[in-house]
Amino acid sequence: MPIKIICKLLFLLLILSSCGITKHVQRYAVEGYIVDANNTPINNVVIKFLLDENQHGIMFLSDKDFTSTNEEGFYKFKEISATKIGFIGRERTKSLPVSYTFIARKKGFANDTVTLRSRSPLNNILVIETIELERE
Repeated sequence: MPIKIICKLLFLLLILSSCGITKHVQRYAVEGYIVDANNTPINNVVIKFLLDENQHGIMFLSDKDFTSTNEEGFYKFKEISATKIGFIGRERTKSLPVSYTFIARKKGFANDTVTLRSRSPLNNILVIETIELERE
């Protein structure tokens, strides 16, 4: 008797799971340049993704998701994620509003916070407008 119940439950779970929501994670690279007011590239600018901000305005930075600029002011995050969801059996998918915020900082310059929104990447690369850091 318990075997029949278990088989029916497994069959029901199989049916429900085949009609569920699918989730597709796309991986993108983010790249751009950082310059000063004279349009001179700034090297060794540390760029960290912001994880969260509490009600007191304290920001929590990611220890894993960071990079720094090279001599030409160029930086690149090799992989970040955007998510699409949809129903199995249907072609329509919906992009979730993925927002990325990162902080660019270097001693002697004012920190800059940049917020990105998901948009159509070119060859899976999100190219960001040049960021200008101001001297303190």
